[in-house]
Amino acid sequence: TGSPGSPGRNWQNTPKGWQFNNRFALTIQGDQLPGVDDVITVGLATSGPQTGGVQVTENGETVTFDPNQITSITINAKTGNNTINLNPLPGSIPVTMDSVGGTIKLAAPNTPNVFNINGAGSGTLNGGAFSNVTSLSGGTNTDAFNFLPGGSIPGNVDGGAGANSLSFAGVGGPVTVDLQAGTAPGIGGVFFNIG
Repeated sequence: TGSPGSPGRNWQNTPKGWQFNNRFALTIQGDQLPGVDDVITVGLATSGPQTGGVQVTENGETVTFDPNQITSITINAKTGNNTINLNPLPGSIPVTMDSVGGTIKLAAPNTPNVFNINGAGSGTLNGGAFSNVTSLSGGTNTDAFNFLPGGSIPGNVDGGAGANSLSFAGVGGPVTVDLQAGTAPGIGGVFFNIG
C-alpha cells in the first residue's frame, strides 16, 4: 500500500513531493457536535494555484483535491439545519448526501441552474446527481425547478433572485398549483421567489 517515506503502489514521489496516485471515494463528515448547523461547499476551485481542483469547504476550513483522483463524493451531514452549496463539478463525479437527525438545504451556485427532481428528495442539479435533500434554494441567476414523475421535496423550494420557473410539464396529467399559498404537488412545504 505504501505511504510517504515508504514507497508503494498508492504513493508516488514527484517534484512536488509525495502524492497519492490512486482513485478514491471522498467522504465528507459533518460536525459531530449536537445542534451544530453545517455549511459545506463543494465545487471546482476557480482561483489560485489549485484552480480546477475539487475544493471542499466545511465550516470555514478548505481542502482541495485532484479531480482525477476522485470517483465520487459522499456528504454525511449530522444534526441541525445543514446547508450544502453544490457548485459545478466534473460530470464524472457523482455526489450523494445524507443527514442523520438533521435537514439538508441544497443551494445552487449563482449561475443559470436547472434542477430536475425525479425522486423523493433526489434528482440532478445542472446534471450532477443529488439525494436525501430536504429543501432547494436557487442562486442569484435564473433557476428552473422541473418536477418529473416520482419527484418530491419534503421542505421548501426557494427560487432566490433572478427570473425563476417551476414546471410540472414532465409529470403528465392535470396539476393544481396555488400561486397565492405557494403550494404545489411534490412540495411538502411552500415555494417562493418563483416567477
